[in-house]
Amino acid sequence: MWERDSMLLQLPHFTKDLAKKCQENLGKSIETVFDLVEMEYDERQELLQMSDSQLVDIAWVCNRFPNIDLTYDVVDADNVRTGDDVSLQRKAKVKLDFAAPREAGKKTYTLYFMCDSYMGCDQEYSFALDVREAGAIEDDNGRE
Repeated sequence: MWERDSMLLQLPHFTKDLAKKCQENLGKSIETVFDLVEMEYDERQELLQMSDSQLVDIAWVCNRFPNIDLTYDVVDADNVRTGDDVSLQRKAKVKLDFAAPREAGKKTYTLYFMCDSYMGCDQEYSFALDVREAGAIEDDNGRE
């Protein structure tokens, strides 16, 4: 498979012609495995025109297709200072540490999740940090 090929070709029983038919589907273009999964059963059956056993094969692969759902918290987000270590924590299972920038201000970052096994699984998530000067001290009302 090449990057220019349809992601649907990763599924069993799919041909280039069927992938093109899915892409040209009236109502909604079906270009990804996730698009196919979101279809109503009857619509999917009518579009694909496959036997029940072939549809079961496709469903089996679709149900095992990687899908990352990321939720995270910036640890101590209201108190990030220039040069601080910043931690992103995902429900106490995975933690990502990095250094805050040396300049204060609102900074936007993007996390990229890259899959080396399947096409169409790469995802990106953006988040923002309000980085304050290292010497700034807040009072009890949140003012510096």
